[in-house]
Amino acid sequence: MHRFICALLFILLLTLITACDSRNNETKNSSPPAELPSVASISPAKTSILFKESLYPVTYELPSGALATWRKFAVTKPVLLLFSAHPFLDPLKPGTHDELIRFIRTGTDNDIDHRGRMLNANPAFLPPQTLSLAIAAGLFSEIVYVMPTTQKISEFSLVDFQKRSVTYGFFTESEAAALTLQNGVIGGTLRGIPFRCVHPDALPKISAPTILHVDLGYFNDMFVNEVKTPSYGLLHNLMTSVRNQEYPVLAATLSYSNQEAGFSLDSRFMISNIAEVLRNPALLSGNTPPSWTLRADALYASTMFSKSKAEELTERAAKESPDDPAALHALALLLFRRNQPDQAFVVLDRAVALDKGYALEYSELAERGKELGQWAKSIELLQKATECFPENDFVKIRLVDALIQRGRVKEARPILSELLKRPWSDTYHKGVPELLNGMSEAVKDDSIVPLTDEPLKQGTFTPSLQMPPSHMGIRPNKK
Repeated sequence: MHRFICALLFILLLTLITACDSRNNETKNSSPPAELPSVASISPAKTSILFKESLYPVTYELPSGALATWRKFAVTKPVLLLFSAHPFLDPLKPGTHDELIRFIRTGTDNDIDHRGRMLNANPAFLPPQTLSLAIAAGLFSEIVYVMPTTQKISEFSLVDFQKRSVTYGFFTESEAAALTLQNGVIGGTLRGIPFRCVHPDALPKISAPTILHVDLGYFNDMFVNEVKTPSYGLLHNLMTSVRNQEYPVLAATLSYSNQEAGFSLDSRFMISNIAEVLRNPALLSGNTPPSWTLRADALYASTMFSKSKAEELTERAAKESPDDPAALHALALLLFRRNQPDQAFVVLDRAVALDKGYALEYSELAERGKELGQWAKSIELLQKATECFPENDFVKIRLVDALIQRGRVKEARPILSELLKRPWSDTYHKGVPELLNGMSEAVKDDSIVPLTDEPLKQGTFTPSLQMPPSHMGIRPNKK
């Protein structure tokens, strides 16, 4: 039975990867009204100058959640200014347009956030389709996509963009053929509305009300190393360039994309820091929190192979900024590398309490626990992960599998019962019901005696520090 479960889990994992690649690749909101707002409900639309005037952004784990904010400004039809590695323009599944538009109009904020995920039992759409759905719903009057690249403006290639856009289904052949390039700006029409793809050094003027969205993937594609492209240098460049344009912004949304897209938790701080500067623009030209300077120095020292210096700075950052989850996460990883797992778990728990996005580390560490024969700890970590990510049905499957393997069938039953009731998608998760039915047979025997942990094998709980980024569509060639 265990081999059967493992085989099916492996097949499902490949299915998830393939599904994401074929498509190129917590919210803090209250529930929205039943329909998109009327003109009378927006009187008038107030704008702010980003990084000059305070604005409270809305952060999401995945870009798909941002639709919950974007739809609130549908009557205004603002311009979307998008900083991202992927333009989120994967085509919608044929025949689903009307259903998805109704979903955007009537779904709650949580519905949109939870069902815009691959790892939910019944996805309505996937993160790479986010902007396609926004265009279909008529949320924006224009798209300005800032494509990350380290190339010079003179090397910005129209032909390359056209080829990739058609290959991944972002543009039709006729739309792509009509695109033009001038001074780092590729312009044309996409699905009936104006579209511009711009070089980071060629931000255009925008006079219409705008919504800003920044995804962590933008920095992933701009980053080379902490010497050539320091993280805080990338942040400073983006924020000052946007500030200098004085865009009239209605709202700002941000997405981490650590989940599903697979960007490392080590870079999560970049989105959190942008949010902090949006709330307090004085940070851009004044004194930043101590942990930011220490983190920047630690990253540089690590790149320059100054291990002891980097470790000292990491410890100082966590000590001087005990409410900074990124600093605590970095310290936890350091303690794991030092083979001090008990202290590391305490620090990691503190980081998760401040930002539950770091609970993704529990999932990584659970696998390491199995390898070391520490099943009880592995199961504990998977339980923590399910508490932090209730919308992730696949981490629950992993938890049930681990409980069955250790003979803890009575604990597995209620979780499995819940999973069996979920409306599993035939499009994205075909085969899951068969897997769950197989598991249900394995938990019927009450006489099974739970197994104890095996002796601790040599090694540490150090997690995998770098998660492989998923394929994200249009990507410039780095030099």
